[in-house]
Amino acid sequence: MNSITTETRKIFLVDDHKMVRDGLRSLIQQQPGMEVVGEADGAVGALEEVQRATPDIVLVDVNLGDGDGIELSRQLLALQPKLKIVILSGMLDDSLVQSALKAGAHGFLLKTNAAREVMDAIESVAAGRSHLCRHASEALVRNYKAKTTQEAAACTLRVTQREREVWKLTAEGFRMKEIASLLGIEVKTVETHRAHLMKKLQCNSTAGLTRLAIKQGVCTI
Repeated sequence: MNSITTETRKIFLVDDHKMVRDGLRSLIQQQPGMEVVGEADGAVGALEEVQRATPDIVLVDVNLGDGDGIELSRQLLALQPKLKIVILSGMLDDSLVQSALKAGAHGFLLKTNAAREVMDAIESVAAGRSHLCRHASEALVRNYKAKTTQEAAACTLRVTQREREVWKLTAEGFRMKEIASLLGIEVKTVETHRAHLMKKLQCNSTAGLTRLAIKQGVCTI
């Protein structure tokens, strides 16, 4: 008879609060196929201890007494690229999630998340997937939208006065010949201005120009 072996998930804990580490260890050790192979209360100790323990997954507090958990994650991954990192945080800032992902983290959880989500995150990153708690996902979306708005505003500043006039009339529904007549310019010139607008604003349609014109206050329809 062939025996079925289940691979044990080896987990390392990095948090400067012993109570948090104790809670996580107790939670993880109750799960079949999971084992806490080490822990550290700071960034300095973690670098050495993780290399010794060779875990599969490291749960890292974002704020450590002697360092930054995100920077620690970057350093750990530089030493062990196959390592999986899950960031834990007691608070949420919209840019924090993006910083963690840029550093190479595979997951992001709030310390207020339920025990079940901690287990789900461990299983997800162990399987090669990412895991963001709901609040982290929402923060990522907010950060993306804010960045997109800022980029659009920056593009708008590079638009010339004549291009803005063509943009406004286009968004208001005027056709090329009508715009040319209203502005006293050639149709070909209108086409050139629109081509420049689309390139500067990264739009590929009249509908896109119209939506952005309304969003940026170029027209009010």
